[in-house]
Amino acid sequence: MNSLCDFVYTKYPGAKETVDRQQIENLLRNNKENTLKIECHGDIVGAGFYVRITDESLFKLRVGLIDITHPDEILKLLKESGNNIHFLFAISDGQKTILKGIREVMRIHNPRTISWFNKDMTKLNIFNLKGRV
Repeated sequence: MNSLCDFVYTKYPGAKETVDRQQIENLLRNNKENTLKIECHGDIVGAGFYVRITDESLFKLRVGLIDITHPDEILKLLKESGNNIHFLFAISDGQKTILKGIREVMRIHNPRTISWFNKDMTKLNIFNLKGRV
């Protein structure tokens, strides 16, 4: 867990300005089922942290009623177990790693959608896997 925490803390833009290393370590340790780690030849090349949200929460994210920059909102989403995956963060060395991570999440959870915000938190991307969103 320490190597994953180090990877996230050093690679995630702005992490050092917003949270301390202990907070990241606690988040990852207490939510292992929501953590994704991609390795290549023993080195971490990608990491992600996601929540399994309901259709209602996905809608609220889409229209701006949920602000995932607030820790209280993230704690609420962590309690859900919906059929939509929303990545709170993803770090990788390239597109192949991102696709490998998405395939892994799809294999484990078989979600209806996978979503994430762009780096600026201005656009919600939703990849619909099973029908309408």
